[in-house]
Amino acid sequence: MLTLADGTVLNLARYPLPDDVPDVLLNRGQIAEAMGVTEPTITAWVKDGMPVATKGGNGQAYEFRTSHCWAWRMHKTAEERAAQDTANQAAAQMRMAFANLDPDQAGAEAGLTPKQIAEMADADYRRSRAAEMRGELVRVDRVRALQEQQMIDFRQALMTLPDFAEQEFGLTPAQAKKLQDRCESALEELSLTLRRLLPETSGGQAMSLDGARQDAFI
Repeated sequence: MLTLADGTVLNLARYPLPDDVPDVLLNRGQIAEAMGVTEPTITAWVKDGMPVATKGGNGQAYEFRTSHCWAWRMHKTAEERAAQDTANQAAAQMRMAFANLDPDQAGAEAGLTPKQIAEMADADYRRSRAAEMRGELVRVDRVRALQEQQMIDFRQALMTLPDFAEQEFGLTPAQAKKLQDRCESALEELSLTLRRLLPETSGGQAMSLDGARQDAFI
């Protein structure tokens, strides 16, 4: 086990040295040559946490143990790969959201790079904006505002229908009451249908048929 400066514990057995590579101490130039990088890169890696067996100074050279440096570099590479995979997954999820794709539809695009996904998302956005300018698409908030006003107007018209019918056609109070009950039943059925078919507004609220905001439909 190897404990790094940031407290991370590396299992050296998880990242063994390649075959025929001895576990020895090397100076800065030697470890750079061994790992195929330049000495400035080694300096940068030390600042990033690569373990040092002996810190140099006052004429003494830095020393690096090959097994420790190899394990650290393999660990960092694995972390970078995991971070890249996470970024790719997030980009793919954003692509699905932009294009309104479900996971099955998005499977064919799993091999795209983040750049390609971003370009496709940007193209979709531009097409949507152009369609909106042509009047082919309407923003959800505008549709919802119109829908809510229509619901209010419809309720008002339906609830005044019994009084109108009673005065216009001479309905008896009993007949007017039956018509009122039927109108209220129709409103309740419509509310249930809207609740089932339409998405909720932001915050989980929706406009009821009496115009009041509620935590659920009607």
